[in-house]
Amino acid sequence: MTLFSDQFKMPFDESMAYQQPEAIVLASLAGIDSSKWELSLHGCVFNKDMEAELQRLSDVSRDRNIFYDPAFFSASQERLGLPHKKVLILTEVLGETRTLKLAMPLQQEKVGLPPHNVWRVWSNPFAPLSTPLIDGDDFKEVVSKFVQMIPLVESEHSGAILFQDLPMESDFFKELLRHPDMAARMVVHGENERATLLPDTPEGYMKAAFSKKRARELRRQFNKLGELGELQLEKVDVFWEVMIRFEEFLLLETKSWKGRRGTSIHVLKRTAAFARQAVANLVTGKNCYIYSIRLDGKVMASMIVFKSRGQFYLWKIAFAEEYARYSVGKQLAVFVSRDLLAEENFEGADSLATSDNNLMNQIWFDRMKLCNLTIGLGESELQAKNNAMKIVEVVDRKNRAKVWVKSMIGKLRK
Repeated sequence: MTLFSDQFKMPFDESMAYQQPEAIVLASLAGIDSSKWELSLHGCVFNKDMEAELQRLSDVSRDRNIFYDPAFFSASQERLGLPHKKVLILTEVLGETRTLKLAMPLQQEKVGLPPHNVWRVWSNPFAPLSTPLIDGDDFKEVVSKFVQMIPLVESEHSGAILFQDLPMESDFFKELLRHPDMAARMVVHGENERATLLPDTPEGYMKAAFSKKRARELRRQFNKLGELGELQLEKVDVFWEVMIRFEEFLLLETKSWKGRRGTSIHVLKRTAAFARQAVANLVTGKNCYIYSIRLDGKVMASMIVFKSRGQFYLWKIAFAEEYARYSVGKQLAVFVSRDLLAEENFEGADSLATSDNNLMNQIWFDRMKLCNLTIGLGESELQAKNNAMKIVEVVDRKNRAKVWVKSMIGKLRK
């Protein structure tokens, strides 16, 4: 697979492309038929064979995660500049053949005082999901081997693995719970939820999501907006059309409150380059749509949606604030919802929205439960549990501080 369109490849520091460090083998187990399993830590720059293996794994993974697909992940690696980023992989070795069975990108961090080493599985506001890629054909065996290798990882490498934004309904999470050995090492904390869309008919969704009064008000606002000019609901999925609409999205978002607060994608060149490349990569593989509401050709609202087989992700939305009285953001979200439900082989859609997001909470009534999961490493179960608890304490304290700061900033802005 070509990760970058030949017509749309962003420049980056080529000197970085060949600085891949040696893989560190953390643990190994004997398999059957002379096979062997290896848990290892890799740098994030791969040769073509490894890229192809990662793409294959993404294509067959039991749990979907579009953000760990090489199309998205490569764009983030080259442009976000996240320090100490690695990939933890589990490989089955049979003779000269090495088959990738599990992969999760992570950052090596030190947290707390005194500092504790932790592997934080990659999750951030641009990619709020930490479900690892796991071969669906041998799913139970792969998770079992992963669980068996956790005690073999020496504490000098890390004291714990921290998953944030991990769906509690994911097969990975549920399979971990089936292993008694993990109970002594796992701490589940920071539970929350976010809006999700489950399979239904477009008509059934509208009836379930909106009362007659709310549906009537939405139609009234839509008709009022239509009185101002020619109104169009648009969906594009062709490469150059998507890239044009993406640039349009950037300008629309920058004009909104995100631009005023300095949090829009376009504010930082590096962030804009990452997002532009991620969209280009995904639309090349037919895994990106951009929806918009247009008035006389001018964009009123725009949404970027990613796709991984039958699973969809509402990545970003922006709308013209001067038309807020027509609920253009909500109108667009309803249009997107109805269109996704009509998609062939639709399995579900993740809003990626925070639990306090008023827009998506009003539009979608189903909820996805998420949590933080900390797994202590090392041979001693007692020490592993202690390591996990220390990490949990630091993470929860930082999260409480973030909530307090956000609350104070909100009060000051009022």
